Amino acid sequence: MSRSLLVDSLGATIAVFLVCGLLKLVVFSVGFLDPVHSALHHVGLEFDNHIHGQTRAPLGPSSSSICLVDIGKANRSGIAAMLTAIERQNPRLVAVDVVFDQKKAPSDTSLQRALAQLQQQRKLVMASWLSMEGEAGHSRSELHESDAPFRLGPTGYTNFVAEESDGMVRHHLPALPPLGDAPGDTLSFAARIVSIVAPATWQQYGNHRAAMKANEPDWILYQQDQRLFSRFDSTDLAPGSARLPELRNKIVLLGSMAGAADPYVSEDVHQVPLGDGTRLTGLEIHANILAMLLDGTHLRKIPDWVLWLVSFPLCWVLMMFFAWQFQRYHIWFHLVFKTVQFITAALIVLVALLLFRFGHIEMNTLPLLAPMALAVDVLYFYEGFARWLTKQSWLPKRIPYTTYFDDSHAHH
Repeated sequence: MSRSLLVDSLGATIAVFLVCGLLKLVVFSVGFLDPVHSALHHVGLEFDNHIHGQTRAPLGPSSSSICLVDIGKANRSGIAAMLTAIERQNPRLVAVDVVFDQKKAPSDTSLQRALAQLQQQRKLVMASWLSMEGEAGHSRSELHESDAPFRLGPTGYTNFVAEESDGMVRHHLPALPPLGDAPGDTLSFAARIVSIVAPATWQQYGNHRAAMKANEPDWILYQQDQRLFSRFDSTDLAPGSARLPELRNKIVLLGSMAGAADPYVSEDVHQVPLGDGTRLTGLEIHANILAMLLDGTHLRKIPDWVLWLVSFPLCWVLMMFFAWQFQRYHIWFHLVFKTVQFITAALIVLVALLLFRFGHIEMNTLPLLAPMALAVDVLYFYEGFARWLTKQSWLPKRIPYTTYFDDSHAHH
C-alpha cells in the first residue's frame, strides 16, 4: 500500500467528518430543512415499530408480582369496597390510578376511610396528572392531584408525557425536576411505586438515567405476554371469592380498564409498538413500565461519541478502498461504491437490530451511516483539492507533496 494512498485517504476522511460537523450545525439552525427532518422522523418511527415489535422484555420475576384491578363502572363507594377487600389481603402496595375531585364528593366517607387506612400502613400511591406546554421538561409544567380530603399519600403522574404525535406510546418519562414546593423530583406513576417498594433498584436506575440527557424519555420494553399480569374485577373481590388470596404481598394497580376488551373504545387506550396493532389501556402500560423497572431490564444506549470514534477508522478503511477504486477502475467506480455502501449499511443496521433485540442496547446508526454516505461526494472535492495542491509553488521544497490521484495510478 502506497504512502500517498494512506495520506490522501486520511485527508479525505478528515474532510468527511468536518462536513458532518458543519451539516449538523446547519440542520439545527436552518428552518427550511424541517420537512426533510419530518419525513426522516416518520421513517424512523416505522423502523422503531418494526424492531420494537420483535424486542420485548424478557420474562422477569416482577411480572407475577403485579395485579391489575379494573374498577369498571364502580362509583366511589364501590371503589372503597374494592380497596377495603384488597387491604385485608395485606398487599405489598396499592396504587390508585384515579384522580378524585371534591365536587363529586358524596356524604359517604367510605372512600376516604379506605384510602386513609392504606396510607397509615404506607401502602398507598395516588395518581396525579401533568399538564405541560411545549417539549417535555423545557416549558412550564403543572401537577394536578386529587382534591382534599382524597389527597393522601405520595403521588405519580399517570399521563404519558412522552407519547408520540402519532399516538404511539414507545417511551416513558420517569421523572422531572421538582414542581412548585414539592420536595424531590416529580415522579411518574410507575417510578413512584418503584421508589417505595424497591428503593435500591430505583437508585440503580437513577445511575442509568444520569448517563442520559436531562429529561430524555426512556424506551418501554413491553412484556412478551400481556396475560402475565393477574387481572381482577369487582366480582373477584367480592366476599368469599377464591381469588382474594392471590393479592397477598402483591403490587396492586387499581384503575379503569375500559376498552381492554373492545379495541374501538378510545377511553385511555393507547397504541403500542408490538408489531401486531396491539392497543393497551393506561393501567396495562403502567404495569409494563413497572415490571421493566423492577427487573432492571431498561434499554441501554451506546454514547454517540463512542460511535463517532468507531466510525472514523471504518470510514478511513472504506475511503482507502474508494480512492483505490476511483483511481484504478474509474469506469466501475459508481457501481462498486453503491454495492459496498449498500452492504455496509445493511451490516450496520443488522448489528443495530441484533443489539436491540438480544442485548437491549440502542445504537444510533447516524454516526456510522452519515460519513459513509458522504464519502464519495467528499472524495470528488478532495481529488480536485489534492491535484491543485501539487501545483502550488509556495509549498516547501524540502517536503514535496505528491498525491495518489496523479496519472501514474490511473488504470481506466
